[in-house]
Amino acid sequence: MPVRTTGAEFREFFNDLSLWTKGTYMEDEEISVDGEGLDSDDSFDHIPYSAVVKIHAGIIRNDTTDKYGSLETEFRKWRKNKSTTTFVVVIDNQFADDAKNACRALGGKVVG
Repeated sequence: MPVRTTGAEFREFFNDLSLWTKGTYMEDEEISVDGEGLDSDDSFDHIPYSAVVKIHAGIIRNDTTDKYGSLETEFRKWRKNKSTTTFVVVIDNQFADDAKNACRALGGKVVG
């Protein structure tokens, strides 16, 4: 079963240097963004934060340590172990400033 996430969380996953250490790469990945297949040559930086991303398949390998695991499993482990939650909020414009301020008051970070 595919793992479903947001573009924001997906980008956070791929920018986490504690996971993507020297020699770590992925292969045979099948990822869709808003229902469209993602080409393995595409940069993940263009994925909108609010996009629906599904990880269907893939392998993460590390040539230095000879470790490997499924992309879906490694994503789930990464998500479970992080100390923050990433999500996208869609809200009426008239309440946007209040929502951002509430998030910041709780120690959150507002992106975008």
